Amino acid sequence: MARVSRSTIYAKIKSGELSASEGKLDTSELIRVFGTIHDDSTRPDTPVQSDAEIISALRAESSKAHIRLALRLKQLDGLEKEKAAIEKERDVWQLMAETSIEEKKRITYQRSEAAKEKVTVTQLLYTSGVCLLIGVGLAMLTR
Repeated sequence: MARVSRSTIYAKIKSGELSASEGKLDTSELIRVFGTIHDDSTRPDTPVQSDAEIISALRAESSKAHIRLALRLKQLDGLEKEKAAIEKERDVWQLMAETSIEEKKRITYQRSEAAKEKVTVTQLLYTSGVCLLIGVGLAMLTR
């Protein structure tokens, strides 16, 4: 209305040049301090738009919004496909890891079984060797 900044009005109130009652200004006070006041709603530089112009502008905005929405949907679709591909790759890696763990368990089991068999074969050879030595020793004694 007075076409001055809010900080100017506060400064005038603080200095006492402008009086305010309960935080409100009287129009007569604004006229007294700043001179003529202006009704901003009827400013000549404010463009007036017809209903047709407003409708046209709204349609243009709506069209732009539809285009942005279509782009976002396309991006979303691409992201969903990328997510599906990543999940599929994850599943493959998980299967490979599980297979690797099972293979390691199988190999470890085979090694432990082979170690048991080795002990058994070693014991068998040792026993056979002892028996052979006893047999040779007996044969020599009986000669």
